[in-house]
Amino acid sequence: DPWIDGGAYCGSWGQDYEIPAPQMQAIRNAEYHWFSHGHPDHLNIASLPKLTKGEFLLSNHYGNRIKRDLTAAGFRVRVLADRQWIRLSQAIRVYSIANQNQDSLLLVDINGRLVINQNDSPEFGEAFRVRQVAKHFKEVYMLQLHGWGGADMVNIFDPSGRRLT
Repeated sequence: DPWIDGGAYCGSWGQDYEIPAPQMQAIRNAEYHWFSHGHPDHLNIASLPKLTKGEFLLSNHYGNRIKRDLTAAGFRVRVLADRQWIRLSQAIRVYSIANQNQDSLLLVDINGRLVINQNDSPEFGEAFRVRQVAKHFKEVYMLQLHGWGGADMVNIFDPSGRRLT
């Protein structure tokens, strides 16, 4: 979910940290950009013009609205088959799990190391499936937001606009 520029939720959310220039360039030059779902802190409209080199990967969400909108805007988009390994390169394959919340998880096999990107998605009963996949890997890394910190919904300002939280 490359939110790399601008605010979200009508400016009530901003980024806590500046992305270093080398990392920003790596994001912009990436072959693939995955979006877990359509919330503006994940699929950020201000960031899209900076992501022109890669193919957008989406989970197979009901209705395909995001695919239609991104394709109409001129982006290359691929919808990942649900619950199937998809090879992206000799070293990388991905396994997408879409859920009824129009959200998704992405499992990434990088040369035999598993990265589980749960992001802020509820697991909706998929924990067993994820564990079954993970047990076949020697190294497993879990990326999961727990609802506090940088993505918290607490945004308090004083009357002058100075941020209090």
